[in-house]
Amino acid sequence: MKDQRLLEANELFYYAWKFRDSKFVIILSEKNSISKIIDDLRVLQTSKINFNVVCEQSSKIKEVAKQLTDRGFPIQYCTDFTPVTSPAIYVHKNNQNIIDYSCEIAKKLNAERIFYLSKYPGIEIRHKADDKKNTEIKSYLSFLEVEELINSDTEISFPKEILKNLLSKENTEFSLLKCERGSLFKEIFSHEGHGTLITEKYSINTRQAVNSDIISIHRMLKPSIDAGWVLDITEDKIAELIGQFFVYTINSKVVAAAMIQDYGDTVELAKFCTIPRFQGRGGARKLAGKLIEEAKLKKKTKVFSLSTNEAMWNLFISLGMQEVDRNKLPTAWLKNYDLNRNSKAFQKKL
Repeated sequence: MKDQRLLEANELFYYAWKFRDSKFVIILSEKNSISKIIDDLRVLQTSKINFNVVCEQSSKIKEVAKQLTDRGFPIQYCTDFTPVTSPAIYVHKNNQNIIDYSCEIAKKLNAERIFYLSKYPGIEIRHKADDKKNTEIKSYLSFLEVEELINSDTEISFPKEILKNLLSKENTEFSLLKCERGSLFKEIFSHEGHGTLITEKYSINTRQAVNSDIISIHRMLKPSIDAGWVLDITEDKIAELIGQFFVYTINSKVVAAAMIQDYGDTVELAKFCTIPRFQGRGGARKLAGKLIEEAKLKKKTKVFSLSTNEAMWNLFISLGMQEVDRNKLPTAWLKNYDLNRNSKAFQKKL
């Protein structure tokens, strides 16, 4: 238990460091009470993350701001936009759209992201099967994908009019979250993320890892290690082998990683990991393709990979790899592998 608490604290401080001095705008829609997210806001303030809250006008909001300030959580109350020290509560006029108003503030403050808090946990897709409704939260979408959802027959739980308004905003990143205690915390300070993240446009890149990627790679590997899909590896070992790692980035953010290990004329594709929000979006495939290219450049004759994860087996097969007996893999690899693991091996000739 103590080790788990230490890991959780480590994760919290890592993201607090990562987003230090960031600027966020938080929208409280539908007269949601700020009291629901006070604990989240206090963590943001303690982490020195700049934020401003935009909410609908009410007779209580000014009183809430004063009460918070008196209790040691200073927050300014503004009835119109003025550049004040973070944090602040901005009350928009009743005849103005709260999203439009918030985007104006975000632009003036050069905020990195807008968080829209409502009664919805994000963009939830409803799948109909056997006369039963199954739901799925879309954790990451581009604006183009949101537009396709709006224009499709897919049943979604989030109001389409609000989504259309978001689509009209350029160069803005949105997080759609349920207005409840812990939602902001999970989205900002956890590895898994929370709700739905929407970006206007994004750039994708696959590159060799550098030292500044070490912590991110270790964080991404942890869930797969815990699940038994990937053999344990320390942060120091990743640092030692960083030249063998490659990363997949979206908008310069590392969201997936893998490494290549040399065994003479054969190389292993190993340590595949992806942030949960971006799983199933092609990162592992792009990395595998990049590693195979590297193997060809090094004049290797074969590549192989192993996993206990069925999803990875399907990926390897789709890359033209064939299942092989693990005992036929390189002798140097066999010396250090536990054959009692319930893994399958796949190999491809180059």
